[in-house]
Amino acid sequence: IVARKARGRAEEPDRGRGGAAGARAPQARGRAARGPTDSLDVEDTPADPAPRRFAFSWNGRATKIALAAGLAGGALVLALTAPVVAGRGASGSPAAGGAADGGCLLCGLLPQAQGKLTVVTDPPSKVFAGGDELGSSPVVEAAVNAGTVNVRIVNDAVALDTTIPVTVAEGKVTELRKSFPQGTVTLALVKGRHYHVFFHTAEIGQVPGPPIAMVEGSHVLTVVDDQTGVKEERTVDVKAFASTRKGAAEARPAHRRGAIR
Repeated sequence: IVARKARGRAEEPDRGRGGAAGARAPQARGRAARGPTDSLDVEDTPADPAPRRFAFSWNGRATKIALAAGLAGGALVLALTAPVVAGRGASGSPAAGGAADGGCLLCGLLPQAQGKLTVVTDPPSKVFAGGDELGSSPVVEAAVNAGTVNVRIVNDAVALDTTIPVTVAEGKVTELRKSFPQGTVTLALVKGRHYHVFFHTAEIGQVPGPPIAMVEGSHVLTVVDDQTGVKEERTVDVKAFASTRKGAAEARPAHRRGAIR
């Protein structure tokens, strides 16, 4: 009897292990029968995360870049428009020597105060204001920017090229009337040769030939040998109402032009 009880106690652990293994075996067979995709039906799906909310931070890198770009853009606009503001008085009219003729990159885009300019010259010449051609004189009430305007007067035929600063009043007509007295010049060059005489790119005379009419002042002429094509520069000083020979003193009075009244 004692021996039988001992053997029974020794067999109970084996039966327990066998029973647990036997219970797990049907579960394993069941999973194998369902296949790998059936396991998706029993897995727990995590809930969607809560949506993120935008949080403004002064310490963010993007915020610092945006602020720096804004400050740089504002400084650039101020620098470009400052000459226009500085050139105006408290009433809004341009001050003397203002930026009506330059100094501001945005002047062509911003509204400018306007005035009118009339230019009459003797002899008739091409008229430019601030780099823009207004036409041949007389120019009557041409619209220009108010303030100080550089008026350029050009007539290559008489060696005239001069610039006169004019202050144009806002909303008013400003007049410029100018006479340029003339004299004549005779160039003493090599005899037996023929020359063409140029001022800038315009031919104003030939040698030999009649005396060349020019406005009073010092002028640089280009003399071109007709045979060899050699160019030579000559500086001549022209006296009003006189005829001058290059290298010689004044010779005879020239025709006197009447001044503009």
